[in-house]
Amino acid sequence: MQRCAAAAVARLFHDDRPDELFACAVRVDTESPPVALLEPARLAALVGVWCAAAGLAMGAAHAGASRAPAVRSDTSTERVSVGVFRVGDALVGIAVANIGELVVTPALRPPPMRHPSTRGLCDWRGRLLPVVDIGGLLGATAGAEAPAWMCVVRHGGLVLGVLVHEIIALHGAAVPAIDGALARLVRRELPVERGILQVLDTAALMAACPESCISLRTDVEARQRAPATNEHPYLVFEWCGGYAVRIDCVQEIVPLPDSLRPRLEAGLPVSLQWRGHAVPVRELFAEPGSVVTPRDARLLIVVVADACRIAIPIAGVKAMIAPRTATLARLRVRAELVDVISTAAGPERASDEVVDLEARAASEQGLRRAA
Repeated sequence: MQRCAAAAVARLFHDDRPDELFACAVRVDTESPPVALLEPARLAALVGVWCAAAGLAMGAAHAGASRAPAVRSDTSTERVSVGVFRVGDALVGIAVANIGELVVTPALRPPPMRHPSTRGLCDWRGRLLPVVDIGGLLGATAGAEAPAWMCVVRHGGLVLGVLVHEIIALHGAAVPAIDGALARLVRRELPVERGILQVLDTAALMAACPESCISLRTDVEARQRAPATNEHPYLVFEWCGGYAVRIDCVQEIVPLPDSLRPRLEAGLPVSLQWRGHAVPVRELFAEPGSVVTPRDARLLIVVVADACRIAIPIAGVKAMIAPRTATLARLRVRAELVDVISTAAGPERASDEVVDLEARAASEQGLRRAA
């Protein structure tokens, strides 16, 4: 046994293999080689897999482990080992085969798209990992306690980080087919010592959290290709979240005149007098259920596209991004391709959706002509 500084622990990046037990190494002194660190939680998960495959009962105390009682053949029932976690006041079970790793809750950066369950993004084994809190989806009461762990859940080619408050144990049980009478994320409810265990359906979890598509890997060549950098300067503004737009698409940013505010807040047609033109004011980023209203508008972005002029209300300007200081990526979110620009400043990293205001302005003009 030997103490070591936390800064001395280095992450090892291996292939994403479920039987990889050593994710970190530490150099205790300069004269000794690095020492690989065993991950007990992952080893315990693999023990569950091995015991289930061998038909052995979990938790046998003697050397000659007894065979598990035979399970009646039933095509609608399978015997699986599940990791048991506490999420708020709910007990959640996730099939061990779908658990990629258990790690301390990492530092998160804001996601490009807003979703009620999303808490942020992190990097995991070379992949961009959406991190979610499923307590609200399960109706769990969270309290003031912060989640201490993240369970990496895998299904098909998708990966999702699920925040949990406590890692409890492994549980081996016969899990019947999905019960349609239960919540859409729950495959089966099982009575255990600490209460009712809700075994999750990982396919339904990925469907309920569409941001999991961000983690989807493409071909090997795409994974190895360096991310593209921005060749143009961008402006990042705030309205229902952060958005980025190329600066050369913006004609001018002007304060919202107080004379226009009453009609704008009432939802009535509004026009801005700008350089001898009556420019219609249009809210192009409204989202259902958004807490942002016209009352939050402070500025107007004036855009001109093919003789079409439009003024777009925003809450404020967040940042300016210089050329070749950020990376551009295209992600699939909610079945749509979204361009995202990411910047890094020290330990902080921000990602914002890129929007084409000229295209939106031209589309708005086409709708007005059709009407």
